Amino acid sequence: MTASFMAQLGSRLIANGYTILPIAPGTKKPGRYQRGVWVDYPEWNRHAERPTTEVEVATWSGWPDCGIGIVGGGVAAIDIDILSDPDLALQIEQLARTRFGDTPALRIGRAPKRLLVYRTRAPFRGHSSGTA
Repeated sequence: MTASFMAQLGSRLIANGYTILPIAPGTKKPGRYQRGVWVDYPEWNRHAERPTTEVEVATWSGWPDCGIGIVGGGVAAIDIDILSDPDLALQIEQLARTRFGDTPALRIGRAPKRLLVYRTRAPFRGHSSGTA
């Protein structure tokens, strides 16, 4: 069994200052694992009001196939949703890196689609973006 994205990356993300939350498998929405099943997480937005704790990450890391959502407000993302032309997707990524700077936070889901995540200078009212 492979460790979830949360188990693999959760602690590193909060160590780098990101606020995160659990994402239900196969979705882009916050979820909770209760009594052996994934359920909705209606109070997920409370995570925008405080940093994520290591205790939360440890708990979420035990949830099967737990994805990671980065809470918006302190980050912005460039979502390159191009499937038909891999060269164009890469050109847009390179343009974004030239214009906004380099970022190690790159997610490639269904290639060649990709998402680049950047920190903002000042927080803004945002929402979650599922990353895994």
